[in-house]
Amino acid sequence: MQDERMYELLRSMLAFYKEESASKSKQIEKLLAELASVRENHSQEVSALNDTIRELQEQIKALDSKMASLQMALDTLRVTVTHQNAMLEGKDKQILNLQNEVLNLRGHRFGRTTEQQALLNNRKPADDAEARKEAYDGTADSVKDKDGDNGDQPTAGAASATSGPQKRSRRKETDKRAPKQGCHVDETKVIEVDEYYKLPPGAYFMKDKDGNIDYICYTVIEHIKARNVRYIYKVARVHMPDGSFVYTKDMPNKNLGCIFSPSLLAMVLCWKYAYHLPVNRVKRLLRDQGISISKSTLNRYVQNGMKLIRDFMEKPFKREVQSTHYMMVDETTELVGVQDGDKVSYKKKYLWAFFATMKRMVFYLYDKGSRARRVALDFLEKFSGYVSTDGYTAYSIFDDAKKYPNIVHIGCWVHARRKWIDALPTDRRAMDMINDIAELFKNEISFKLLKLKPFEIEDRRERRSKPILKRIHDRAVLMKSNLMLMANDKMRNAVDYLLNQWKSLENFIKSGLVEISNNLCEQRMKPIKLNLKNCQNVGSEDAAENAAFMFSVTESCRLNNINPVNYLEMIFTKIRDGETATQALLPCYYKEKC
Repeated sequence: MQDERMYELLRSMLAFYKEESASKSKQIEKLLAELASVRENHSQEVSALNDTIRELQEQIKALDSKMASLQMALDTLRVTVTHQNAMLEGKDKQILNLQNEVLNLRGHRFGRTTEQQALLNNRKPADDAEARKEAYDGTADSVKDKDGDNGDQPTAGAASATSGPQKRSRRKETDKRAPKQGCHVDETKVIEVDEYYKLPPGAYFMKDKDGNIDYICYTVIEHIKARNVRYIYKVARVHMPDGSFVYTKDMPNKNLGCIFSPSLLAMVLCWKYAYHLPVNRVKRLLRDQGISISKSTLNRYVQNGMKLIRDFMEKPFKREVQSTHYMMVDETTELVGVQDGDKVSYKKKYLWAFFATMKRMVFYLYDKGSRARRVALDFLEKFSGYVSTDGYTAYSIFDDAKKYPNIVHIGCWVHARRKWIDALPTDRRAMDMINDIAELFKNEISFKLLKLKPFEIEDRRERRSKPILKRIHDRAVLMKSNLMLMANDKMRNAVDYLLNQWKSLENFIKSGLVEISNNLCEQRMKPIKLNLKNCQNVGSEDAAENAAFMFSVTESCRLNNINPVNYLEMIFTKIRDGETATQALLPCYYKEKC
């Protein structure tokens, strides 16, 4: 009986050992497979790095060859310049000799002799040596006639020594000693030496090896205060032959609805929406410049000017932004005054930004302060292309290819990386994921350094970034299956965000036009936040809609390197003259006149 029990015990122990051995074997096989995957990924990374190094080496070789050719061209140019300078020096000497000969001939023909000079002055003739000594001024340009004196006719050197320079300097602004253009100015004036300095008797200017006056240049920039001119039109009523009455002139700013000219109204709007000054400070600036106006009147002018611009060009502006093939979308909050009966309560509202990167235009949209999904859907109703967003759940609808077959949703890797950075203090294994994501950004930096075209970027993303994406996804799946790791809230949030957003995060490899992150659109929110920092809030929802379009115009001007003051002045001038908006007036097509 005991032998049977012992036998059963041994059998059970043997079965247990077999199961444990089988589980160990499975774990070993899994680890070997993971090691093989890691080795394969490592080899792919090494090959990708070798390709990048090879391309950079080829680019360096090409640059070295260009530098060598440029150095040869520079040496040749130096030799040519040296030869030309030598020829010019020889010609200058010939010209100087000819001038001296002309002066000598004039002295012989028109100058008085020493005997005539002595008789006219009723004095004895001076010794030749003493005459030469008195006439000598210390320069090599002193010229004498055959008798050693020129009488009353001054020599070339004496003229330059006693009366100063007779001609303006011919030195151009491109002279190596001329001041460099450090900033844009409306007018440049060159003050010559003879305009402010009178040469003392017996002195002369120092000259360089080319025979020109040796000078240096100092730069002074002066700001001329703006002039405010008030025009008062006297308008008379005229009785026409047919019995009707007409006025000699219509109201000048009838279409603008204010007494400000287009230039002044443009400057006031830019002070507020391009340079983010509150109305009180704008009022103070106008007062310091001699224009006293009440705050309520100034607010009315500002709101009326914004509404005029919005009515004039909002529709073509919006159509142009919607007609792009790559859109970046983001939203932010602002404090807006909402009418609640007789009181105004300030509430947090949302402002959307739709950024067309290829056209460098951004359209800010305030739709009653809503953050609902319908705002983006209505704006992108007829859109076809790529849409970059952050991880806000409203954008997840674009992942449905059946409902939106014409839209490819691009996720933001900066937001995904931010989750892992938050989890890093709680678990060091988050660093492995951060390093993998950093590899994706390193690839993007190398593409920009190589100045690749979109189709080349798309090809390299397929070869280099796709294996990194596979490694990131496999690592996230393994972390998800680790129950102890998922007990950490920070790590669980990072893993869940990555896996839930994975479909949109991996879509950036489908095109070389799109960005790996949504940072460019988030940067467009800076003017909104700067304005709110100074102004604190927006007075009403109507003002929020008008301000949204004003930010669209000023920020698009900045993106296209257009002066917003000049641009708004042009728009207000066309509104005043009763013209209509055209596509050529949009910032992406407008060419600013120099």
